[in-house]
Amino acid sequence: SSGINAEYGEDCPGNQEVDQIVTAMEGVKTEPALLKCLEDTGGVCIETAGVVHPQYGTFNVKYLKVDTSVTKNCPYHCPEDAPDCEYTATFTCKETSPEVFQFQSVFNCIQTQQTEKFNDIISTDDITNEDIATQF
Repeated sequence: SSGINAEYGEDCPGNQEVDQIVTAMEGVKTEPALLKCLEDTGGVCIETAGVVHPQYGTFNVKYLKVDTSVTKNCPYHCPEDAPDCEYTATFTCKETSPEVFQFQSVFNCIQTQQTEKFNDIISTDDITNEDIATQF
């Protein structure tokens, strides 16, 4: 679908490659308009909030062209832009059935949202295993 995106009032070039759409909308895009345009065009996995994993955190992967992958740092290990992080997650966009596109994820993360809390508890002097179990 091309032309004006009525919901957001911005031009959606439609029927182009993902990179071309992103470039075409560079000056006028708002994120919701861009994601809607990509969704309408098809061939793209979309997660408006980014990919969220209940233990490993939120990864800034909002859209990805089908049959492409991106690797991101695990947020409880390294900042997003840190080079050479040992702990990463890889996201691939796959067509799981006709016109249905979903992220497939492989996580190489160890720390979770609970790791820091647990480390704080066990760092307390003279704490017993029973105390750890009660506090955690």
